[in-house]
Amino acid sequence: LPPFSSSKTLFLLLLMTVSYIFFGIGTFLTITSVVYIDPQLVLQLSGYFILSLIIGFLSFITPTGLGVREGAIAFGLSHVITLSLAGFAALFSRIVLVAAEILFVFLAYLLAKVRNRHILKDINYIRDHLIETSLVLMTSMFALYFSVISVLRYEHYYTGRFDLGNMTQTVWNTLHGNIFQLTNPNGTEIVSRLAFHADFILILFAPFYLLWESPNTLLILQAVIVACGSFFVYALSQTILKNKALSLTLSFLYLINPSIQRAVIYDFHAVTLATTFLLGAFYFMLKKQYKLFLLFAFLAGITKEQIWAIISLFGLYIAVVQKKYLSGLILFALSVLICYLLIWIAIPQALGTNQHFAVAYYSGDEDAGPSGIIKNALFHPVDTVNLLLEKDRVSYIKKLLSPLGYTPLLAPLFLIFALPDLTINLLSGRPQLYQIYYQYTAAITPFLFVATVYGLLIIRKKLPRISISVLVIYLTAWGLYSAYAFGPLPGSKESNLDMLTKPQQNKKQIDSLLLSIPESASVAASNGLGSHLSHRRYIFTLPYGYAEADYILFEKSDPHQSPSKEHHQQLLTSLRQNDQYILIYDDGNVTAFRKRNQYMSVIENPN
Repeated sequence: LPPFSSSKTLFLLLLMTVSYIFFGIGTFLTITSVVYIDPQLVLQLSGYFILSLIIGFLSFITPTGLGVREGAIAFGLSHVITLSLAGFAALFSRIVLVAAEILFVFLAYLLAKVRNRHILKDINYIRDHLIETSLVLMTSMFALYFSVISVLRYEHYYTGRFDLGNMTQTVWNTLHGNIFQLTNPNGTEIVSRLAFHADFILILFAPFYLLWESPNTLLILQAVIVACGSFFVYALSQTILKNKALSLTLSFLYLINPSIQRAVIYDFHAVTLATTFLLGAFYFMLKKQYKLFLLFAFLAGITKEQIWAIISLFGLYIAVVQKKYLSGLILFALSVLICYLLIWIAIPQALGTNQHFAVAYYSGDEDAGPSGIIKNALFHPVDTVNLLLEKDRVSYIKKLLSPLGYTPLLAPLFLIFALPDLTINLLSGRPQLYQIYYQYTAAITPFLFVATVYGLLIIRKKLPRISISVLVIYLTAWGLYSAYAFGPLPGSKESNLDMLTKPQQNKKQIDSLLLSIPESASVAASNGLGSHLSHRRYIFTLPYGYAEADYILFEKSDPHQSPSKEHHQQLLTSLRQNDQYILIYDDGNVTAFRKRNQYMSVIENPN
């Protein structure tokens, strides 16, 4: 055996393991670039490709396992694709691997011979800042993957009027002079977006529509902004822990966090951006760079109304911990006032009711609004505790904590910042709020990472014998397990890949149909088509508005079909028999009608 120390041997073993993993995934990506394979098989097949490499190494029949490895790959792939395709894929992967090795040697030779001082400077910088370079690469990969997957989700009709359509219509209206307005999703009249949420940041996105007037603009911006939260996690960890390995590990855990990934995938929501903004606000508050703190706190606050409750807690921290009594108390009082005015007064008035629409999600005195909910929770503690101990809500807490190995519990005081949104979610009677699959964790996740950083600081002080390597392995193991168990990535147990594996049937025809409908026309459509039709003044969600709309579009496969299937079929039948409507498209799934005597262009379809 080589005369290495046990630690160096372990490091080399780890390095070899990582190289094998990259080989397996690289082979999978190489083959799937020319042959379609279900992306959910990425882990199983990557592992099998590693096995085939080892079989080739152990073979004494041919040099470098030539032919042996290809045979093993072809045999394994023949179980998921045809044998002829499997054989082609095996040979193709070998050719690409050989070409990659030759290219690598050539580039290495060029780098060894290069004498350009600028290139040498860049190489030396990367070598001296390997951790930071890795952070940028990981963050870029997150932004790229989730931008692409979000766009594909939209392009293949997996988004809906709820909620991407609502957001994009608000931005589109703002760009065209109707600031912060949309068609009532539960009616036919034009209303202020404030009737539902105080996500004023949508107004700031309107200029980006000058570059690309598409819902994809919002989806890409969301992926990029959320990805940038990893930089604040790293900066915060470096400030407190002063260890680059731990800081990079926490940034990695941020990028593979199931809650964050699922919030980015699930349409576009302004509050999803609060994850990054709140991390930035906390970091700049910690550094006492108060101008930048106020900027990020303001950006977070205008993503959703209840975020101002979190901003008020920042004010208390500044007053109590940082001893900036006057500034902190002013921020606290102002944030509480804004939160009260928005939730108790502005939103109900914009909606034309006496309370916030979300009050219906909670038990208690609904007529008393949010105040009644708070009183009910406080004055009926037994009922509240029993509610919090329900299996689904306990499972929700576990899914929030497990990606960080439960380390946030070591610094519970910092979890107080997450308390407003956590309380809203846990007390709700709407199951979506206490699940990690939607945007409702966006204001909770930042403080799980803040608490983790301080929890690790406690470990480092109280248990100094625990090495950094042990902490890195512990956190990484929990992060990877949680990503596999709860995340949406390929290979995970609950992967979200329908936009790749189940594309919309007759997509080109449907795209042409929707493009033929003028922006000036009013449309009533199923939820699944709504996000593609929201760049207009009037877009109704069926069953609302079908009598007023110039165009009516049904999607039979819409999982959130409204009205019910029976009502859906009745309405379809009545429209087919109504002389005032012309059937312009029907492929068995999507059906479209146009009112007669309209000036708009139509697609005449023989079906």
